[in-house]
Amino acid sequence: MLIMLPVVARGTEEILKMVPNHIREAGLALGIPRWKVILYILIPGVASMLVTVLMLSIARIAGETAPLLFTSLGNQYHIRNLNEPIATLPVQIYEFSKSGFEQMENQAWAGAMVLVLFIFFINFFTRISLFFYKKDRVKKKFK
Repeated sequence: MLIMLPVVARGTEEILKMVPNHIREAGLALGIPRWKVILYILIPGVASMLVTVLMLSIARIAGETAPLLFTSLGNQYHIRNLNEPIATLPVQIYEFSKSGFEQMENQAWAGAMVLVLFIFFINFFTRISLFFYKKDRVKKKFK
């Protein structure tokens, strides 16, 4: 999670730079403080792009941590405390798929399905939240 902060910060900075200067200047010309211009004018205007940056940073960090999951001294047994090696789902999928036993291979497929469904639900809820966010903005705009 900590490694994701620079990626999100840099992406947010680049997105805010894409907003035309006349929008910033219009808010400042009305006497609105700079922080309110950013918070109430710029961020709502680029909210969907910010969600995209967040999703891409999560994907990037997941991709960078994947090799660590495979080399983190996976443990196939129950753990007694958090200082011991912990079994991770990708390692378990790999180990179970090469075992040769039908039951373990079925568990590997089930673990892979869990990962796929997890990614699907993240994307689904992101799309739904953006849909309702845009719907609320349209209602507020025409009131």
